[in-house]
Amino acid sequence: MTRRTIFAAFCTIVCLTICACSGNRTASPAGGVVPALSPPISLQQSQDSVVPAGHKISGTYKGTVTGSANGHKQSGTIKVVIKQKKKNVSGPVYITLAGDTQKYSFTGKITSSKKKETLFTFSVEGGSGHASVIGKVLKGTAQVSTTSGYTITFKFNAKK
Repeated sequence: MTRRTIFAAFCTIVCLTICACSGNRTASPAGGVVPALSPPISLQQSQDSVVPAGHKISGTYKGTVTGSANGHKQSGTIKVVIKQKKKNVSGPVYITLAGDTQKYSFTGKITSSKKKETLFTFSVEGGSGHASVIGKVLKGTAQVSTTSGYTITFKFNAKK
């Protein structure tokens, strides 16, 4: 059984628009059809500017997420648990869209860290993104390209 990605729940809502052009489809448990996604994008970044002794960002962040693709949007909730070990970050992400909650994992690297602000890039199943933690507020964007050529963008905003 293949694992649904973070974007599958959102794609269920817009499946009529997106899947009409796609020959690659995967059934979702919600009864909709979603496009198959490309493999994760590898992250390349310089380690020279990382200052791991700055702002500690470990913790649980809860807030909102908005997904958009092909002119359609859907909002939901997000819970991100960040585990920080020096310049590495990882943890689970819980996204609820249309009443369906999915758990995913992310890994990433801190690219900049100051007293109250930390920037990092990450990869998550089927995509990649970037985020910032300023004080106790996490904001970010993640994108994935489907095999049918669509890009799905998620924007999130959460507080510790």
